[in-house]
Amino acid sequence: MTASELGLTDVLCLLLECLGNDTLAHKLGGMMIYGAAWNLQESTIQFLLRWGVKVDVGLIRDVLSESAKWICPTDGSEEACLRTVTALLDAGVNIVGEVFDECRVKSPSIIELLRSRGARIW
Repeated sequence: MTASELGLTDVLCLLLECLGNDTLAHKLGGMMIYGAAWNLQESTIQFLLRWGVKVDVGLIRDVLSESAKWICPTDGSEEACLRTVTALLDAGVNIVGEVFDECRVKSPSIIELLRSRGARIW
């Protein structure tokens, strides 16, 4: 079941709107996007990005560095992983010159995506 089928996006929307535009809301939004990325919840990630949650390279690196554990996407495909990383990168994270370990990333399509965005792969 996806996050949108569970109504999770509606719950997040209500929660974040109640908190308003304060530091707690943005900290909570950051924690939510981290969890959504780990669970490949694309609709939740897109909602949080539209809401204005900022993504940094640390989130992408953390998710990819544990890619051996990140093997059960909700739709069971590597494409879900690629779409998730693409959405995070499209949020404006500058990875030019950032170093990623190819042995840890393990996915050729994600390695190519990172290279195409200016990351250094070793």
